[in-house]
Parts: sequence; structure tokens; C-alpha cells
Amino acid sequence: DKYILQVLYLYCQVTDRTMNAGWRKLWPDCVPERDFEGIEPEIVDEIVSLVQNTGLEVDNDDVEELVEEHSNELTTEELQYLQAEEVKNLAEDMSSDGEGEGKEEVPSSVIEEMCAKWGEIQLFIENCFPNSAIGNRSLNMFNDNVMSYYRKVLQKRQKQQTLDKFFPSTSKRQRTSSQVLTKGDSLSKQ
Repeated sequence: DKYILQVLYLYCQVTDRTMNAGWRKLWPDCVPERDFEGIEPEIVDEIVSLVQNTGLEVDNDDVEELVEEHSNELTTEELQYLQAEEVKNLAEDMSSDGEGEGKEEVPSSVIEEMCAKWGEIQLFIENCFPNSAIGNRSLNMFNDNVMSYYRKVLQKRQKQQTLDKFFPSTSKRQRTSSQVLTKGDSLSKQ
């Protein structure tokens, strides 16, 4: 009973466009063909006027050409390629665009807390989100592009703390050496 309701709910979430795209491949006669050539002139005129109001130069032929170019649906391979390109561009933007420019430095304790909460969010999405494929894809993208950055920052800081224990900073060494000299001077004066 519960599963039937869940299937019904998921079925209602499928759009007509998705349904037609699937059936077009299986049984093309049952899906009406899209006819973009019959686009109403009033709609084209309205589109042209809206675009011209933004300051761009466009005419009716440009709009009709654009509609024709988008009349063919993309194949699964083309969609996968576009998605991979988008993920790649997002990753490049995240890694190259001014890391830390104009941002305040986040304390390590806040990053550790955020990482713990991220683990809770991942479990929640994996267990409760209705479309596991979309949920996992989104989690992986965020994990790869955002959380990995903060994990690297945290690792870098922890490594720096370890190095600081073995190699104190130069100002600390100077203070220590001047204190030793001062104590040595006072001993020699006695």
C-alpha cells in the first residue's frame, strides 16, 4: 500500500515533456510532432520587442532561426557531455577564482563542525531523498567542489601546527635568545 502510493507520487512528478521524450523513442506514432514553424506572428513580435527593449538588435528572422535550432532534442550522450562540461567548469571556477579574496578566515573549529554536519546531511539525503540518483549526484558535486576545499584547508592548518611545534617561528627564537643573553649577562655581573 505504501509502495503503491510512493510509485503514484513519483509518477505524478514526471513531466509531460519527459514522458513524450521517452515514448517518442519507443512508439513514435503515439507522440505528436512538435511544429515550431507554425509559431504565431504575435508571439514572435512580442519576443522581438522584449529583446529590443534590452538594447539588443534582433528581428523576426533571428527569433524563428533560434526556435528552429532548438527544435531537435539532445541525445543522452549530448546531455551527459553537457553535464560533464558543467561540472568541469564549476570545479575550475571553484579552484581558480580568487581563493580567499575578500573572505574572512574561518576558524578551524568552525570547519570541523561544518564537516561533521556535512556527514549528517549526507546520511539524511541518502536515506530520505526520493530520487537517490539526483541526491547522490548533488552530494558528490558539492563534496568534490566545496567540502574538499575546506578539508584541504583543515589538513594544511593541522600540518602547519605540527611544523610549528618542531620549528618555532623566528620571532619566538629571537625572544628566546635575547632572554638567554639577558640571563647570561646578569649571571656574569654577579
